Amino acid sequence: MRSTYCGIFFISVAALLLEISLTRIFSVSRWYHFAFMVVSIALLGFAASGSFLNLFPRIQKNQYSPFVSSLLFSVSVVISFYVSDKIEMDPYKVMVEPHLLGSIAVYYLLLSLPFLFAGFAISIPLARKPKNAGILYGFNLAGSAAGCLLIFSFSVFGSKIILFSSLLGVLSSLFFAFQWKHRLISFCVLVILLILPANIYDITMSPYKALPLALNYPEAEIVHTEWNTISRVDIVKSPVRHAPGLSLKFFEGLPSQLGLTVDGDNISSLSEPGLFIEYLPTAAAYLHERKEVLIINPQGLDVATAQYFGATTTVTEGNPLTIESAQKFSRVYENIEIQFQDGRSFLASTNKKYDVIQISLSESLFASSVGLYGFNESYLFTKEAFEQYYSHLTDDGVLVITRWLLVPPRELPRLVSLIIETEIPQDHIIIFRTYSTTTILLKKTPFGNEIADIEAFLKDRGFDLVWVSGIQKDQVNIYNQFDEPYFYQLVTSQFFNNVQVEKEYLFAIEPPTDDKPFFFNFFQWRKFQQIYQSLRGKWQPLFEGGFMAVLILIQALLVSLLLIVAPLKRLSLERFTLWYFMLIGLAFMFVEISLIQQFILFLGQPTYSVTLVLFSVLLFSGMGSYSSQKIFWKKGFFFLGLFLFFLIVGLPFLIHSWLGLDLHLKIVIGVAVLAPLSFFMGIPFPTGIAVVGEKQVPYAWCVNGCSSVCGSVLSVMVALSFGFRVVLGLGLLCYGMAFLVRTRIQ
Repeated sequence: MRSTYCGIFFISVAALLLEISLTRIFSVSRWYHFAFMVVSIALLGFAASGSFLNLFPRIQKNQYSPFVSSLLFSVSVVISFYVSDKIEMDPYKVMVEPHLLGSIAVYYLLLSLPFLFAGFAISIPLARKPKNAGILYGFNLAGSAAGCLLIFSFSVFGSKIILFSSLLGVLSSLFFAFQWKHRLISFCVLVILLILPANIYDITMSPYKALPLALNYPEAEIVHTEWNTISRVDIVKSPVRHAPGLSLKFFEGLPSQLGLTVDGDNISSLSEPGLFIEYLPTAAAYLHERKEVLIINPQGLDVATAQYFGATTTVTEGNPLTIESAQKFSRVYENIEIQFQDGRSFLASTNKKYDVIQISLSESLFASSVGLYGFNESYLFTKEAFEQYYSHLTDDGVLVITRWLLVPPRELPRLVSLIIETEIPQDHIIIFRTYSTTTILLKKTPFGNEIADIEAFLKDRGFDLVWVSGIQKDQVNIYNQFDEPYFYQLVTSQFFNNVQVEKEYLFAIEPPTDDKPFFFNFFQWRKFQQIYQSLRGKWQPLFEGGFMAVLILIQALLVSLLLIVAPLKRLSLERFTLWYFMLIGLAFMFVEISLIQQFILFLGQPTYSVTLVLFSVLLFSGMGSYSSQKIFWKKGFFFLGLFLFFLIVGLPFLIHSWLGLDLHLKIVIGVAVLAPLSFFMGIPFPTGIAVVGEKQVPYAWCVNGCSSVCGSVLSVMVALSFGFRVVLGLGLLCYGMAFLVRTRIQ
């Protein structure tokens, strides 16, 4: 039996490592906020294994099934990754060619295959020994927790981490092997995997990301590529010149540039300072001398601008690899203070005030314009963030925000809503636009005499004024003209009655908060028809957040329904099995996904958050499962509800109170906060398995997995509309309902 425990442990390590690795690979090949699909893909595979065991009981009865399943996992990891990389699954084409929605389903099915086989290897021993469910499930969760930690090997393997996951599956098969010939088969599979060509693990990026676009030009080439745990960074040499918002009145050529991309997107110029700096929109902040500058999420041009005007510059960057790679090819980051942490955490750790705080434009124009950041939580653009920025400005200090110019307007009116919510006076605000960007200047004190200098700068550069205190209609829409001064009209109406504008506007522009930080999600279901008609049948903004989530949920529901209903041909339905395991599956995912998204603010990076939360939840849930035979199930539910209630009430306060601490200390605190809740989250599943019949175990596994698939998507949808605290509340509600169902079984 010990070898079975080890086999389950290592197949769980491999499966969880594959799951997290795919989230990173999705970030590079597509965009990172689609990575939540990976969670549902994995759970779909696990759920399907339970359904198949009910439909084909021979699989469960065959003593060699766990061995065969672990080898099939190893082989399918490589095959499914390679084939899926060749299938067209382009989010932008999905918008303009709806029939390509089927490619999402193909992705689901293909990438779920390894998790199907991993599910067999885990669920078959569980079905054979339901009385040992606590121990078996404990090894499963402990292995998954260990798999979380192996994500840090990404800096060594890069995309070849797929091979590493596959090899761990081979290791698992050795523990399931009963005969020497089985071990020989495992060794042969190992050799075949090791001699496969390395290009099998290459990643094909979306052609609309910045790196492939830059490489389309003659003589363009990648001169440096490096991975770490949270990103892939490339340095590209290309004829492309990147200077967002550069005045059309600058007639000289731009200097040669190297570009830096993160995960193939968000290209940043590594240009040295030059005369062209004076023709950028951000130069408006330096018309009066400002010496202390803080740049959050720095782009090379913004750093060069601060250096050009002789400022003492501090940058905050949560990804050290971007700075380290840039320093190998450029001097733009010389003689500046570098803080390797995210901007919110840095500001929470210091009382220093700055003459300029700049939020760099780090998102690509394409992804912003078509709404591909709709799922993306952004803690830089929330009410709490603006209050933090404003409190760290000197009396003469200016907050500078530049965004892409989007039509119809979405980002600008949402920023104006944030300004109004933060109660920044109107005479502290100047807004102007170039042909491609909008820039907002927020001053700690009234602009006063500085207004005349800024207006002269805008006139000389051909930039259009959108808002300044006392603005007149004849001052707007002069250089880069629209049919009507749309931006001026919209912003003016917001300052007059923003509540009414938010209610009537086609897009969601209410101010985001740290509990609902989806700045880029502008979709409103109640305005669906109006938006569609106003865009003359185009899908573009419909892709932003909620609409895409619903499409994914519908697919998940249909597949889950098929997996749940199909076994009923051979199995009598037990209501307890259906409702209990459905509720605890939903509850687990509501809690897990909500915690992951909230800890992004606390830790500063999505990958850190995913790793910490999954590691803590899985490790301590495994301990809880292992101990479940010693803990009365009612006591387990009581403490689970109690600790979950405490997090619903107190977690936001704890995150903001400890935001400025060192990352290592925050990791320790995070584990300590999550451990008690996670321990008791591990009890409901094995205690439920112990009371169902042996024939019901695979079905319980299936129902739990299917509800988890739907829960992973539902949690994102609910968070988009109502915030993370509501998602946690739904988790508590589902656990409470599961408790009531459990009380009916003796």
